[in-house]
Amino acid sequence: VPPALAVFYPFAVVAVMLLYWFADFALGAVVSLVMEADGRQTTIGPVFSFSLLSTIVDSMAAGSWAISILTLLMSGVWPHIKLSLLLAAWVVPPRRFSRKARERVLSFLDAWGKYGFLESWFMVFSMSAFAIAWESAGSNASIKVQTTPVVAFYAYFGSTVFTLILGHVASEYHAMAMASADTCGMCGCMAAQAPPEETLTDVAVGEPEANA
Repeated sequence: VPPALAVFYPFAVVAVMLLYWFADFALGAVVSLVMEADGRQTTIGPVFSFSLLSTIVDSMAAGSWAISILTLLMSGVWPHIKLSLLLAAWVVPPRRFSRKARERVLSFLDAWGKYGFLESWFMVFSMSAFAIAWESAGSNASIKVQTTPVVAFYAYFGSTVFTLILGHVASEYHAMAMASADTCGMCGCMAAQAPPEETLTDVAVGEPEANA
């Protein structure tokens, strides 16, 4: 691993964790009411706004405990567990985190980490659910419910992308380390099977004495 990457990687993991924290607590989208008549447009709102935290609280208040718990675990807790495992796989020495265990963890994160994009799609579907429009048949009047994503939405999406990138980096360098270890192990076995140079020299020197 290049020294610069070895130092940069843990800071990158912590930075993505902080970005997840921001995305969890900040507003993800705002809902506004847009009214238009005779070429004039008026926007009222935001009449409603939601974030991950408000979604969990509102679901609990409405009695939807299953949705609240799943949202908390999958969108709030699981991303930090993924990043914590990546950080452990990067910094914990092999004597405490074996290569086989590290390979299983990285393979699991690499396979299941891609499903983190489903959470972003669910957020898009949630915003689409508020997309309501009404138009008058007899006049140029219309009312639209407009949902606008804000910074936290893009922060969450970006955090998911960065997590996948960090996972691929860790998996790639782990594979390179395993290949290097296997190569060194094969070289070590060949060296162990070959007779040492001193033994061959002793035999060559001893042969004339025996003949004499």
